[in-house]
Amino acid sequence: MAMKSLTSVVILALFLLSVSQWLALVNADLIEDTCKRSKTPFMDLCVTSLRSDPRSSSADVKGLVHITFELVQSNVTDTFGQVKALLENTTDPDVKQSLNDCFGLYKKSVSTTLPDAISALDSSLELAGILINEVKSNAEDCERDFTDGPNPRKSPLGDRNLVAFRLGDIAFYFSSL
Repeated sequence: MAMKSLTSVVILALFLLSVSQWLALVNADLIEDTCKRSKTPFMDLCVTSLRSDPRSSSADVKGLVHITFELVQSNVTDTFGQVKALLENTTDPDVKQSLNDCFGLYKKSVSTTLPDAISALDSSLELAGILINEVKSNAEDCERDFTDGPNPRKSPLGDRNLVAFRLGDIAFYFSSL
């Protein structure tokens, strides 16, 4: 009797393991399919970003859209922290002015625009897309503040602004799914 019970437990464990592996494979395909369907020009970033979040492995398309917006929020919040740190340590008046402009742009994105965009996901994907587009523009405007104008210079936020823009772009494409 004990051997029969042990065999049943082993068979059940093997069955559950194979089902969980199959579900993970199906969801990996869902991530790739969703990124492809969105027509984002940043396919690799889309797939790797979503796969980096453990919630993606069990999410449906609506869940992937939410996760994408939250990835933007996390990135923009981190970049806002970097802007604050750079402001504290910068003595160059031109760089300080550009960082102050970036501070205002990122503060708006973090404090109002992104939370409003995430809230809008359940009621209006169109509004969420408009708001996430503003976040993208803020990252782009921050970068331009350094690279354009009378004293162009290398932005200390270049890579961060680029990732914020690209993640925002992915979220924007997802808002049309």
